Amino acid sequence: TFIPLPKRPSPSMVIRLPLNTRTLWHIINLMAKTKTEFLGEKDGVKIYFVLYREPKTIENSLREVAKLHAKKQYWVVYQPTNHTDLKKSFQKLIKVLNLAHRAIITDVASFGETGDLKPTAKELALAAGGPKTTYVGGEPINAANFVKRNTEEGTIVLVVGGIDARVVSEGLLS
Repeated sequence: TFIPLPKRPSPSMVIRLPLNTRTLWHIINLMAKTKTEFLGEKDGVKIYFVLYREPKTIENSLREVAKLHAKKQYWVVYQPTNHTDLKKSFQKLIKVLNLAHRAIITDVASFGETGDLKPTAKELALAAGGPKTTYVGGEPINAANFVKRNTEEGTIVLVVGGIDARVVSEGLLS
């Protein structure tokens, strides 16, 4: 069975089924590369989701949200999708996360990674520094609960990362 890949990278590219997890994750990332999705509003807090991990995509999404909601506070909840990407993009992520009024960083979703699992999400939060960056470890719902307790009406929350980050955004809407 063949499924044509929508829009990117070319109409002639096809994918053979059954899909393995890595291929499926790659497809999801291609389709979500620059998409910022508005998920809804709860208690006056608007929630957006970006399923991607590159710092430039996060920066573009932050700028897009800032344009839409000038003069509003916007927060980023970031869940690194793996240690390899976190290590590769560490310095860029620090700069990008500091663009937000507040950054909440959750644990890395390492999905079977082995070996040197450094840097950690906690190390990213410490390096980004300041009172506006917070590490919230454990289950993804912990980050949602932290954001719910600490945001005010009118705040914009941009949730960025992998599948666990989607759990955070769903927790914010519940």
